[in-house]
Amino acid sequence: MNRLSIKGRLVLMVVVLLILLVASALYGIGNSRQASATLGALYNDRVVPLQQLKDVADGYAVGIVDAAHKTRDGAFSAADGIKAITQARA
Repeated sequence: MNRLSIKGRLVLMVVVLLILLVASALYGIGNSRQASATLGALYNDRVVPLQQLKDVADGYAVGIVDAAHKTRDGAFSAADGIKAITQARA
């Protein structure tokens, strides 16, 4: 190392630091992509089923409960109430 001039040592030091900087940036990009993939999987595995459960709950509330109330209040006959509940379950 003593054979290198000051200019050579500075160039070598800058090149080594640039290599470390590029390696660090590539590592960060890789981690960022992995985190994005993990978040996408979390969304697909947890949030999408919640939306499906909400659709089922809304269908229950609107279909079955509404049919039961209308049947109780006399707006539907018993046969119409059973038909509406059967459709809501489907």
